[in-house]
Amino acid sequence: MQSVLPAGLRHAIDWSTLAPASERAGGQRLRTHVADVVFTARWRHNRQLVLIIIEHKAYADPRMRSQILRYVVHLRRVHRGSAEAPEPLVLPCVLYHDVKPMPATDLVHPHAAWLDAETATAIAALQPHVAFLLDDLATSTEATLRARGLPALTTLTLLCLAFLRHFTDREVLAAIDRWGDLLRAIEQVDEPLPATEALEAISWYLLAVTEVVPEDLEMALTNNLNDPRPLIMSTLDKARQEGISRGRMEGRTEGRTEGRSEGRTEGRTEGRAHTLLRLLSRRFGELPLELRHRVERATATELDAWTDRVLDVASLAALFAD
Repeated sequence: MQSVLPAGLRHAIDWSTLAPASERAGGQRLRTHVADVVFTARWRHNRQLVLIIIEHKAYADPRMRSQILRYVVHLRRVHRGSAEAPEPLVLPCVLYHDVKPMPATDLVHPHAAWLDAETATAIAALQPHVAFLLDDLATSTEATLRARGLPALTTLTLLCLAFLRHFTDREVLAAIDRWGDLLRAIEQVDEPLPATEALEAISWYLLAVTEVVPEDLEMALTNNLNDPRPLIMSTLDKARQEGISRGRMEGRTEGRTEGRSEGRTEGRTEGRAHTLLRLLSRRFGELPLELRHRVERATATELDAWTDRVLDVASLAALFAD
């Protein structure tokens, strides 16, 4: 946040007070109403509460502005304290990393697109809206992300989000070599996560969003880590057990182009199903067996649609309504 906030706001916040917001507020779970991450902090001059929303978007979502408005209103209400107390100020921030920069979003509801220009302009001025801080990784280069001077894990995370989904296999492997200094730096520091856990998370993301097969990933990491053995064994064993790499490896063993393609597709679909099940379990608790089976048998298109909606719906019934 310090790397993207305007200087006035950055210096006005007491960052030593920054903490994750409570999972419960107003008798309701925040996760059913709000963004990817919510933090609380205090202003330096009067110690009043400030709420920081960090919303993550991997694609251009036309509902985003109304979504963030809903978050802001909800958070200000549940953190107000008493009827006499002022509602806390909210800083909404969007971390965006589609392949193209975020397009300008019309404030008029999409269903009003049929209005003529004059009427649309007039009604747009009357619609509720909220401004937000945008960190658009699609407008960044590797050099500009490195130039932020952030810790190695944060820098590598932003690089992965910004580029990996859009890279070819060869570009991914070349990127691992370019980012080797960051990998080695993470390997030496157990903050904010234990080094093995942090590197495992990065490796898992590589397997989940790219077409790189585990053997090639193992070779690339071996070349760029001082001691990759615990990481490789842990990550690849879990990948094999949970299906992310199984289909890819079968296709590679058969040695046929068709087999490789089908294997990779199957493996990635199984990996996405596993990730969605983890998200659903964290948000809604233990899932009914029939819903687990439905997710496991879903197509890639269905998995993408459910994953895009998982943070917006208030119930499992709403998520699987279609």
